[in-house]
Amino acid sequence: MKKLLRFACAVLSMLPLAAHAAAPLPAEVEVNGVEFVLIPAGKVWVPVPHLDPKTGLNLENGMRELQFATKSFYIAKYEARARDFLRFMSEGKPVHAAHYDAKDPEDDDSGSLGGCSVRRGANGFTLVAPDRDLPATHLSWDLANEFSTWMGFRMPTEIEWVRAFRGDDKRRYPWGDEYPDDTYASFQEGATSCNVQPVDAFAKGASPFGVRNMAGNIYEYVADWENVEHYNSLKGGETNPVARAPHEVPGDPGKFRVLRGGRWASGPAALSIYGNRTRRLPSSPFRCYGVRFALDTTTVERHLAAGTARTR
Repeated sequence: MKKLLRFACAVLSMLPLAAHAAAPLPAEVEVNGVEFVLIPAGKVWVPVPHLDPKTGLNLENGMRELQFATKSFYIAKYEARARDFLRFMSEGKPVHAAHYDAKDPEDDDSGSLGGCSVRRGANGFTLVAPDRDLPATHLSWDLANEFSTWMGFRMPTEIEWVRAFRGDDKRRYPWGDEYPDDTYASFQEGATSCNVQPVDAFAKGASPFGVRNMAGNIYEYVADWENVEHYNSLKGGETNPVARAPHEVPGDPGKFRVLRGGRWASGPAALSIYGNRTRRLPSSPFRCYGVRFALDTTTVERHLAAGTARTR
């Protein structure tokens, strides 16, 4: 009888833990001042280039649309902010800080260096528009990766990014298939001046999960390398396949990282899921390039247990 009672007590003592483990993940959380949205596990259709491994150019059968799976993860509701990037550059002592000093060929302001939202001058870093919640710009992949880590986050993979952009269906834009105008996103084909908009702008252009500015405004780095062999090997059905190493194409000038989303100087076609992909050398910044943070669900659970995250 005593053994039975001890067994019953042991089972009862485990119930709160089981109930806690089974608690659903919050739809939105805030960690370190950044708002994150839960992207539930599911499937996503991804346009995958079919490339010639010798030249890196599209083969005749062009782009394939394959379906992949993703586990649950969190992605930032907004692009990484200029105010956080300013703190990072001022306090974080980034190894790749010199990337930010690279002069933008489109920038004729010779008095300062940096992007369209944070500038480095004689007295350090300043916000270009302190009254506007602008995204960080003029990032290299290396600097964006350091920034993400310093904030306690990571970059999304390309497949995760597309899932957050597109959801379950084959929509062309985050909001659906409707051709964009200036109420959906920040874009103007051929624009040369800084036209970066606040991270919370364009509610009408939100993705199926409520993620803002995934089309236009700034290109966003993802974790993947550009890798021809990786793309050509995909069959569909894989779970979050990631190009974790570069593939060097003969005659190509280097090893590239991938960006998604289009920018304020893009045309409408370059905002769509079929046209919003580009690449960049990881050490080379550009004025329209930024990043969006991501988190694993296990990391969010740890923050919630420690009281360092709050639900929204």
